[in-house]
Amino acid sequence: MRKIPAVTALLLLLFLCISCATTGRKGAGEMRVGPVYITDSKAVPLLIPEYMDGSLDELQLFTGSFGGQTFSSLAYIQADQSGLSITLLNDMGMDMGILSYGGKNVSFSSPYFPKNVKAEYIVLDIQHAYYAVPALMMLYDVAEGLSFSCTNENGKEIRRVLDGDSIVEEIVKDGDAVTITNLFRGYRYELRKVEE
Repeated sequence: MRKIPAVTALLLLLFLCISCATTGRKGAGEMRVGPVYITDSKAVPLLIPEYMDGSLDELQLFTGSFGGQTFSSLAYIQADQSGLSITLLNDMGMDMGILSYGGKNVSFSSPYFPKNVKAEYIVLDIQHAYYAVPALMMLYDVAEGLSFSCTNENGKEIRRVLDGDSIVEEIVKDGDAVTITNLFRGYRYELRKVEE
C-alpha cells in the first residue's frame, strides 16, 4: 500500500467528512453546529460536552486509511465535560491545525486545510468513542431508523452505529487504542496513546 504525506492524507480524510450537511458560518474558522449526516439522508445533532465519559488529556498517534491510501500524524486531544480540543501535529511536532467544540460551535483553524471543512464529523466520531453510552443510545433512539449499541467482547468494548440492521460505524476500544471504522463512508482510523 502506498504511503502518502500526513498533510495530504488528513486533507483527504477531512474532505471525506464534507457532505450535504448545512452549516452556517459564524466567523473565521468557527461554525454553528448543524446536523451530522450518518447516512446521506439521516442525521443527528452533536451532544453537549457534559456527556463526556471521564476526561482525556493525551498525545495520540492518529493513523488511518481511506481509498487505499494510508496516513499518520500526531494528535493532542483534550476532552472533558467542558469541551473538546484536538491539535494536529506533523512529524516534527509543528501545529497543523486546532479543532475545538464547546457545545454550541465547532471551531477549526489551520493554514493547511480549506475553511469549509466540516469538522463536526470528527467531533461526532470522538463522541462515539468517548461519550457516555446511555447518552449516545438516547441520541440515536430519537433518530428515525438509527440506533447505537455497546457490547464487551474478549476484553474489548465495541460500539456500533446502526441503520436498521446495517452497521454504519464501528468503534473498538482496546486498552490504549480506539479504532473507528466507518463502513458507510469507507474510512478507518486509529487513535493510540503515545507512551511518554
